[in-house]
Amino acid sequence: MVTRSIECEDCGMVASLAIGQSINRSKLGWYQSTRCENCGMGIEADDEGLPPKDIRNQIIELNGRWGLSILVEDSQRLEVYKILRCALNITMEELRQMKQRMSDVVYTGTKTEMEWLCNRLSQFGIDSSVLPQNNDEDARSIDINDLLSC
Repeated sequence: MVTRSIECEDCGMVASLAIGQSINRSKLGWYQSTRCENCGMGIEADDEGLPPKDIRNQIIELNGRWGLSILVEDSQRLEVYKILRCALNITMEELRQMKQRMSDVVYTGTKTEMEWLCNRLSQFGIDSSVLPQNNDEDARSIDINDLLSC
């Protein structure tokens, strides 16, 4: 969870904003909560899938970018492709590009998103890990936000 102070939209005083992501029953979710102690204003929002771009960008800005590394033998590759294709609803073209990255980080995003994918793979006995990444152009070019429209 990321918490920071913002200006209250109603009274102009300091309000708190909390944003985050979670994994609930194998589903990725996000939430946002705004509270003002001065006037009592409160706003809550949540949904399944990826958060809106502005919320997601704040999470990455404050918690860093993370990558999914898959340690798999050739005999398990087909299963990995099926699992990730289903989880991310990727096209055959993206699947081809992802195959070329199998010896390195295959996707990046928030830590929770990469943990979600890691958990999905581990349900099928696939060994993977979540690693911190630089937030550079290479890492941003394989961001799952460009794949999912949840």
